[in-house]
Amino acid sequence: MRIESQLLKGIAPVVVLEILSRGPMYGYELSQSIEKRSAEILTLGKGTLYPLLYN
Repeated sequence: MRIESQLLKGIAPVVVLEILSRGPMYGYELSQSIEKRSAEILTLGKGTLYPLLYN
């Protein structure tokens, strides 16, 4: 099951903030943590993840 792109854009910042609230992580580690915690349903590519970290 893939998550629709519009839904992903809406929940991505919340997911990233929730994971980072547990402690600092590098981008790759954060991406792996999100995939693992979502049972690989939610996958954030570099083009989605890194702009969120930059802002």
